[in-house]
Amino acid sequence: MYQEHVRLRTLDMGSDDRITAFSILNLCQDVAGIHGEMLNVGFEKLQARNIIWVLLRSKFEVVKEPKLFEEVIIETWPHTPSKIDFDRDYVIKNIDGEVLVKATSKWCLVDSIERTILRANKVNMEIEEYTPLYDSFPKIKYDKTLFTYVNKFKVLNHHLDHNGHMNNAYYAEMVYDVLNMHIKEFEINYIKEAHLDDEIDIYTFFDEEKYIMGMVKEEVCFICKVKS
Repeated sequence: MYQEHVRLRTLDMGSDDRITAFSILNLCQDVAGIHGEMLNVGFEKLQARNIIWVLLRSKFEVVKEPKLFEEVIIETWPHTPSKIDFDRDYVIKNIDGEVLVKATSKWCLVDSIERTILRANKVNMEIEEYTPLYDSFPKIKYDKTLFTYVNKFKVLNHHLDHNGHMNNAYYAEMVYDVLNMHIKEFEINYIKEAHLDDEIDIYTFFDEEKYIMGMVKEEVCFICKVKS
């Protein structure tokens, strides 16, 4: 397990001074990256072998709202991988140990040149097993025919990460702007990479939960569901 103390900043909050989905995903990916370095499976070591980490799914739940400028503790730990993917959990706590946010994610290894998924045994990680936060993390089920077109989002330079595609946290920012509401529960499946100058067509469907779908060149790029 890796643990880091962080003081929440103005940029972590929305106009209502509540933590944003973008900030939660950003904090999670940062501690995952740092822990990956410590486990000898960080970006530079894998890139030397033409391997990158790619995020397949993310999910979080705000249990109690963190406060602006509050000092929080972020903990993360990986689980034993399947043949293809790796699950990693996170909790954000206050300094008294009270859980504020819990989250999980599913990752895979990808050949950075061929852009093909690799088997998990391409890397070796020393994993100390902890109880998973969630019993399962299935794909989001959806029906494309139920969605209504809303608007278009263009991928710009500042949206890209060192893998050359749109960073996972910016999908949450895009969803936040479309819905214009605070997000307490968030789940997303990343289906197709979005690259510089791609135009993502955004569609929504509202049921008991709010669903947001993005399409690039008529192919589904992501599917997301949220609760406020």
